[in-house]
Amino acid sequence: VENVEFKTNCTIYPTIAEDVVFIETSEDIKSVEVINIQGQKMISEGNVNTINVSSLPQGLYMVIVNFDNTQEAYKIYRK
Repeated sequence: VENVEFKTNCTIYPTIAEDVVFIETSEDIKSVEVINIQGQKMISEGNVNTINVSSLPQGLYMVIVNFDNTQEAYKIYRK
């Protein structure tokens, strides 16, 4: 059995954000989650290309982008 690795061409910016984080990808996004460093889900959205983080407290977060066959995690800092 051969391992198949799915890698998307996804970009998240800005990584230091005040209001909105943008997601650029050619893949179909199924959902997006923002998780704090305690592991709590702070935001959960469907098929979106922007996330409003203005209501989040300042700190470090993981943005989990879920695709059909894989998911990718990105660090952002809410300023």
